[in-house]
Amino acid sequence: KGVMLTDNCFNALAQQFRAYDKLFHRGQKLMNIMPPFIAYGYACGVHLPLVLGFTVIIIPNLDPAKLGSLVLKHKPEHMFGVPAHYQQLAADPKLRDKDLSFILNYAAGGDAISIGAEKTVNDFLAAHNVEYPLAKGYGMTEVSSAATVAAGADNKPGSVGIPMVNTIIAAFEPGTDRELPIGERGELCISGPTTMKGYYNKPEETDMILRRHADGQIWAHTGDVGYMDEDGFVYLDSRIKRMIITSGYNVYPGQLENIIDGHEKVLLSCVIGVKDPYKMQKVKAFVKLAQGVPATEETKQVLMAYCRKNVAKYAMPYDIEFKEDMPKTLVGKVAYRQLEEEELAKIKAQEE
Repeated sequence: KGVMLTDNCFNALAQQFRAYDKLFHRGQKLMNIMPPFIAYGYACGVHLPLVLGFTVIIIPNLDPAKLGSLVLKHKPEHMFGVPAHYQQLAADPKLRDKDLSFILNYAAGGDAISIGAEKTVNDFLAAHNVEYPLAKGYGMTEVSSAATVAAGADNKPGSVGIPMVNTIIAAFEPGTDRELPIGERGELCISGPTTMKGYYNKPEETDMILRRHADGQIWAHTGDVGYMDEDGFVYLDSRIKRMIITSGYNVYPGQLENIIDGHEKVLLSCVIGVKDPYKMQKVKAFVKLAQGVPATEETKQVLMAYCRKNVAKYAMPYDIEFKEDMPKTLVGKVAYRQLEEEELAKIKAQEE
């Protein structure tokens, strides 16, 4: 679908970031590692820094293995990336004894980051003299990329931040315009000045996502499940379409990934639903192990025992498969759909 964003959308986003005047100052540098053909890459990596008077260092066709060297070479105060980029930095031996105090606001967006992975990155930043923890944000192309921000001292582990200036976020009962109380999970919806005009030549799809509620405001229905706490911080569980239904229970992959990534032997995990004739779906986890951890049956049993202690019985993975590396999309997200397709192909092959 073509998303129709306007000059006003991009300018509103830039002005929202300008409000964080403790972090953003004319004359700073931003390293642009995100492709400019996505809203996140263009809005935050090109338009925003130019409006704010930054020097933009553009890195086309980023090789993730060279990210640490590029950071040392250019010393940018700002960078926008996906969680996998920062996990790569934290594991880069070239940065082991380096002073990175020039880093001011390195932000992760475009994909969820587990609490375990966030802690690993924050421990790395703190050990290298960086003042603030990893910044985070949440949004979608239909609202010009970012709608929340957790940056500087205004940050909470596990949260994607607070709504940006002039932006409203609330959780609604899925499929309705009934707003849910603070702390209750529902579909996250966004209303603000960065909302798209609509999908190009797709009025029906536009009406499905942009809906006028009883309050008279136009809300963008994200398809994401999450909630807000009493301080206004937004927490994201998972995409509604990623939800796994097993034995009548709803299982959110993001919650399980948070738990699994919290184990010291795990660098990164991805959870999917696998078709099952009795449960509808069963849960499977893919794990990229931390450096030096052997991919053995013993390691698998350690992780399975950990899951049994920390995961509800209905959400327990039936299997954990180790991957040397997770498949990635063009922008660096874990390609969970590819894992689902590979698993489906295995099942079909067995049936034949």
